[in-house]
Amino acid sequence: MIRSIATRLRVRRATTAGQATTEYMLVISVLVIAMVYVFWDGLVTPFNTAMEDIGEGAKTVYASGDLAE
Repeated sequence: MIRSIATRLRVRRATTAGQATTEYMLVISVLVIAMVYVFWDGLVTPFNTAMEDIGEGAKTVYASGDLAE
């Protein structure tokens, strides 16, 4: 009787540890996705806009040959 209770506790503890690990991994993945979104929205989008502006300026310079515009 005592041995079967100890075996049940070990089995229950093992499944709980696996469940906690899975939950931690899900939380970590959500945090990583949030960090990537913040990075993308905060840095990459303005960078792309700035590069488009530089490209438009380069088109003007190449078309007219004048740097003063």
